[in-house]
Amino acid sequence: MCIRDRGEDVAIDWLKERNFDTDAGFKATLKALLQVLPQRSSEWEAARDLALGRTHDALGLEFTPTDFTDVSEDRAEQTELGDHA
Repeated sequence: MCIRDRGEDVAIDWLKERNFDTDAGFKATLKALLQVLPQRSSEWEAARDLALGRTHDALGLEFTPTDFTDVSEDRAEQTELGDHA
């Protein structure tokens, strides 16, 4: 078993021990974070990693990060408050 698989196993066990696999509030929060965080942030990447692969299956999520990504280059990036000053 490779290190990545062991890491996923540990993450899945940790999430299940805390009942996140049955916690609707946790799942709603994860979904909301994927919708509002800038996709180029480390926070979005962490949320994305939770919502992919075996952790996605273990949590029983009904969405994936790709549901909230737009690959269109025509779409403007999220702006910062300072951009409007």
